[in-house]
Amino acid sequence: MTNAKTGCITVPGSLCREGCHRELVDLDPADALDILTVGSDAGTLTGLEALLGGTDRASKSQVDTHIRTQSAAERILADGDNARLHPRFCRSTPPPRTVVDFAATGRLDTTRWPSRSEARQSVLTHTVLAGDSAPDILARAAATQWAGLRAAYAYYAEPARAIRRDVARAIDWAASTIPDSVRDTGHKQMHTGGPTIQFFVYGLPPRNLGRFRVPP
Repeated sequence: MTNAKTGCITVPGSLCREGCHRELVDLDPADALDILTVGSDAGTLTGLEALLGGTDRASKSQVDTHIRTQSAAERILADGDNARLHPRFCRSTPPPRTVVDFAATGRLDTTRWPSRSEARQSVLTHTVLAGDSAPDILARAAATQWAGLRAAYAYYAEPARAIRRDVARAIDWAASTIPDSVRDTGHKQMHTGGPTIQFFVYGLPPRNLGRFRVPP
């Protein structure tokens, strides 16, 4: 990159056509040396390659996997039993009535789920999307209101262990499928002419970034 014939970078100290030399501007020489010798953070080149679409199919697959894994990790708070979805990505809307009914009574809606396995996972996923962790969900399962979910795990030798396993799966799924940029918070503010829905951008502090008016 710096050779005299085909180089693309002119480093500080290089002679210019006008007879002067290139100089550093707004950068301390020690900082420049640190950047040159230490380099960037781990994953920087992989991220740059991802922006370019990858150099070939194999590397693109590795890049995609790296980005998905890194993004998912950033959306999960804590780890182990205490892991939960970051509040920025949690839903404020209540779960569907069929999900609530199954959690309470164990009544299976066959038009929605082929078996009780999918039904109970749906209950856990909706609860994870609301921001609950495994201990929160275990406490719910022990209460009267969730007798249906508790019964759905009763045939396991260790029901609590099975619930923790399925909660971990739900958190991983939610963290890996949430859109990268914009999400609807579900909160609405009423104004003359219809409600205004606020949107927030991932990576920025929660604040109103844009609005659109919904027809009455």
